[in-house]
Order: sequence, then C-alpha cells, then structure tokens
Amino acid sequence: MKQRCRNPKTPCYERYGGKGITVCERWNSLENFVADVGPRPSPDHTLDRIRSTGNYEPGNVKWSTSEEQNENRRNSMMVEYEGETRCLSAWARDKGINFNTLRYRYKKGLRSADLFAPV
Repeated sequence: MKQRCRNPKTPCYERYGGKGITVCERWNSLENFVADVGPRPSPDHTLDRIRSTGNYEPGNVKWSTSEEQNENRRNSMMVEYEGETRCLSAWARDKGINFNTLRYRYKKGLRSADLFAPV
C-alpha cells in the first residue's frame, strides 16, 4: 500500500500514487492501521479500497478475497435488483445464471425480473 502510493520506482506506482491516491498519515503506524482495519483474516485476503478512486484511509479500506476485489473494479457492471446494487458477476453466481448470459441480457437492455429469468 505504502510503496504503491509513495514510491515512484514501484512498478504499479502510476496506477496509485501517480494518480494521486494517498495513504493517510495515521497509518504510518502499524498499530493504528490494525486498530482501524483489523488483522488480516487469512493469507487469501488482501487490502481492498471500497471506492476504487478513493485513498487508503479509515472507512475506505477492507480485507477482501481476490474474487471480492474483482467485483470492485471500475469496469464492473453494477446492477440494482430488489433494492440491492451488486456487480453482475455476483448476481450471476448467486442466481446460478451464466455470467455471459446475464451480460448479454443486460447489454440488450433487460432489467429486473427479465434479466434474471430462467434460461
């Protein structure tokens, strides 16, 4: 996190610090970071920004699996259904419908129940 945002020699710096993404000063202390975010739940978890354009700061960081992080990308298709907004891949997994089928329906303009109709 710190290297991405503060070290221009880090390979991915341009996507983080180079775009103005910062790490809050409070997190210069590991103890403060753990107090705010909690310990890493498992080796499968990595640090994830909730708002991908936001900074590394309290309220915008959580531990996530790689699957969860993939759903939080800028290019994720977000769909609202029955009052809940989630990315299309999460809906596909939960509804048991092939992702490509849902993406095709979504791009055709289908929404709500039509989008999730049985195949």
